[in-house]
Amino acid sequence: MPAIADKIDIVINIKGEKSEIEMNMGSLGSSKMWSDRATRKNYMAMSSVKNGTVQDMGDIGPTTISTSFDIKATGRKETIAGYAAEEYLNKSPKGDASMWVTAALPKDVQYSIYNWYSNTSSQDPNQLKFIKDFTDRGLAPVRIAMVIDGKLAMTMEFVKFERKHLSDALFIPPTDVHFDTVPPSAQRGTH
Repeated sequence: MPAIADKIDIVINIKGEKSEIEMNMGSLGSSKMWSDRATRKNYMAMSSVKNGTVQDMGDIGPTTISTSFDIKATGRKETIAGYAAEEYLNKSPKGDASMWVTAALPKDVQYSIYNWYSNTSSQDPNQLKFIKDFTDRGLAPVRIAMVIDGKLAMTMEFVKFERKHLSDALFIPPTDVHFDTVPPSAQRGTH
């Protein structure tokens, strides 16, 4: 079985209410997600297969942090990718997350980061509430480090965003991919 790359590049393209997100997963190929807030649909597919999923976007209302969270500002500040960021630490039974957040990213970029994060299949719903709380406060993660069983499991770091002309075709899921509908009962409902 192919392994996931040690470093995964994620490119998020945004145009109005639509976003297209591509992750290069090394020998597994690339994964793409197309989201349209106007139609309230999310499409996901892997380049190595001609199958994917489509699901309705849930409502993104205000959230409250679960009492099982132990979120604390560490007081550490750093410039990451040119943005002033502050570190928060979340300790939970499943692992610890160090999250560096900034208020300096535009709202559409903040939302796209949250939208991508909320639609990753391995996302812990409690960690999602942690990210959602920051998004509700106008903050976006620019670095996330997860520690599980005392070992660094993964790090994600924001590199840059740029404004440029993008073709409308980029935001349309391909017609040669079969998309299975995810039943509402299998959807998280928190994204």
